[in-house]
Amino acid sequence: MQTSIQFFTIEGINLATYLVYLGYQLNILPPTTGTRAQFEFLMSPELMKAVVGYEHGDHGAKALLDIRGGLYKEASAVVRRGGGI
Repeated sequence: MQTSIQFFTIEGINLATYLVYLGYQLNILPPTTGTRAQFEFLMSPELMKAVVGYEHGDHGAKALLDIRGGLYKEASAVVRRGGGI
């Protein structure tokens, strides 16, 4: 019996950050459409459990990373404008 390798591929950097923090290895791929890189992880039951936990706000990680994402966007906007808010 031949086993096929499956991957979990996402664009969301916050979820990718969380999964890397938990120790999962990833490949970063060029965009298939648009301009966002793709983050590819080897599919496993443990990985999917971590994804579900993240989506349900596991230990505040999702909230923390959502705040990080918001701060990144705001900081980028300030830099583009060349000044304060």
